[in-house]
Amino acid sequence: PYVGLIGSDRKWLRFKHRLEQRGFTDEDLARITCPIGVVKGSKEPRKIALSVATEIAELLAEMAR
Repeated sequence: PYVGLIGSDRKWLRFKHRLEQRGFTDEDLARITCPIGVVKGSKEPRKIALSVATEIAELLAEMAR
């Protein structure tokens, strides 16, 4: 299973804090990837989409091995 979020490191820290308050463990949170994509920091939707698609394709290729 893969859980990924689009967002900055700062946004992830806020989100992570909320999840911790709701009882998620460090192990649970370690499974979340944020930010997603092979290129980090872009704000252009087209670049984000291509970056995320590339990451997913790479993950699927690894799983197929």
